[in-house]
Amino acid sequence: IIAFEYLVAATFGIASFAPISIMSTVISYVFHKTPNWKPARPMRFAWCIGFALATCILAIYLCRELLGSAFKPLITAFLAMLNLATWMESSLGFCVGCFIFNYAVVPLCGLEECVECKLN
Repeated sequence: IIAFEYLVAATFGIASFAPISIMSTVISYVFHKTPNWKPARPMRFAWCIGFALATCILAIYLCRELLGSAFKPLITAFLAMLNLATWMESSLGFCVGCFIFNYAVVPLCGLEECVECKLN
């Protein structure tokens, strides 16, 4: 479900067909909270990173017998990265994907910086 969420969000945008995004939109309307929208380009980049991590976790799980004793530390590391990045965004308001976008992708590709995502 998580990989599907990231894939759909990165492909179609915020709260279009992604199940968790739809749930969060409904919850925000129930509690009358205004959504805190962020620019789409860095968020889509962050969702692609999340999709890649979730896909790696699935691939590691499917290859668990082939990996042998390396399975547990490897899957634990990927799960920790995904959970830490998700926790940092939801609790601290710091998006790792947006940070990487602003400080690595923007200079390499010559894109416009995201002012909202830039650290001061």
